[in-house]
Amino acid sequence: MKENLVHFDEKTEKTTIESQFKETGNKSIYSEIYFRTIVESSLNGIAVLDEQGNFEYVNDSFLKNVGWLREEILGQNFLIIIPEDIHEFAITACNDFQKGANNIHKIKIKTKRGDIKYLNSFHQLINVNGNLKTVSITEDITEEMRLMLELTKSNKHKKLLCYLIKNTRGGKTRALILKNLLDNSYNANQLAKLVGIDYKTTRHHLEVLNRNGIIDLEKDRGNGTIYYISKNLKLDLNELAITK
Repeated sequence: MKENLVHFDEKTEKTTIESQFKETGNKSIYSEIYFRTIVESSLNGIAVLDEQGNFEYVNDSFLKNVGWLREEILGQNFLIIIPEDIHEFAITACNDFQKGANNIHKIKIKTKRGDIKYLNSFHQLINVNGNLKTVSITEDITEEMRLMLELTKSNKHKKLLCYLIKNTRGGKTRALILKNLLDNSYNANQLAKLVGIDYKTTRHHLEVLNRNGIIDLEKDRGNGTIYYISKNLKLDLNELAITK
């Protein structure tokens, strides 16, 4: 497999394939060259692994996804691209696949630089001269996963805000505090005056909001502790009608 699937230069064109076909007159050679050209130009990552899970072949798209050079990754075990905290899970999934289990997965990988990416992966077992090989076809879905995680986080914030503001005692006071923090940051004394409650009660509500990640704080030498709305929460606050 390693000898058959050689790296094909990106500049290879159809005329080159046709000329080789005409020279040899061998249809099987034409088919092999045509196949290799398709594999190398594929936007999906394609890799071939031996029975031990070591890389025998990778195309350019796969290399782009993982950030390794071809000579660095060939011969390496597939765990080199799997984050260490999920090695055990990856090995179990691999063993299950060998036994005929689900061959389609969403997987988390680690690039050479240590960045985390997410891939859709499809795996197929093939027999080459009595040796089992795994052909893996992958698609980068990192951005889609990132957006989904952000949406999930936003939904959790909305539920938490509803609970803290609409479904608990002191919710109206917390809403008033958040109204004032939407446009400016304040210390506890300033907020107590703006909301019209005592300092101790204001501190209590600020601690509740900070503990739940709704607001953040920053130490200031001149004004004590300054409070402000946590990043990315203003949209959620507006949707809950906590506006001025």
